[in-house]
Amino acid sequence: GRAGTAAMTATLLAKGARRGGREVSATVLARQAEALGAALEVNSGWRASTVAMTVTTPRAPAALALMADVLRQPQLAADELARARTQTLAGLRVTLGDPGQVAALTLRRAFWGNTAYGSVVTPAAVQRLQRADLQRYHAQWYRPERTVLVVAGDLTAEAALALAQRLLGDWRASTPAPAEPAAARPAPLAAPLVLVDMPGTGQDGVAVDA
Repeated sequence: GRAGTAAMTATLLAKGARRGGREVSATVLARQAEALGAALEVNSGWRASTVAMTVTTPRAPAALALMADVLRQPQLAADELARARTQTLAGLRVTLGDPGQVAALTLRRAFWGNTAYGSVVTPAAVQRLQRADLQRYHAQWYRPERTVLVVAGDLTAEAALALAQRLLGDWRASTPAPAEPAAARPAPLAAPLVLVDMPGTGQDGVAVDA
């Protein structure tokens, strides 16, 4: 599903990118971020994925250059996908064995139904993911017209705008823009109570939404 594709694409952003005309590995990217006194933070949420760094002001241009390359030219390599798939499946096994987590996921699905907010990453969806899926998702959704740059710190608006223009001003989308998803609305509740049978766990997870 889209949730799994979005999360995996975000995970692989920091796992290799094209920089200065050559391919750079995840290890090199991490070292380059460390040399700036920071870590490259990538997160994926329901509505957007975020790339962030916190650096001293003189290092802001180098940090934004690194982030721009990761955003625009990730490798999304097959070997990194295989590693991330293994790690994700291991995490899902833990999550799906925890009654509290299962209750929360089931509640989200019951409340939001077949919308982006109700989408839940499943082992089957993760197993199906291929590199082409991530490349297609990246081309469709990582686009200049959908990107918001936030700079907080000791930079003037003029300096921040000039920096953004220099590093991101030539960014052009390679594919037509996809249709925006319909606004998520709570699904009609089929039943006021949903029971998930997890025999042998010795625990019960309870979640309530109103």
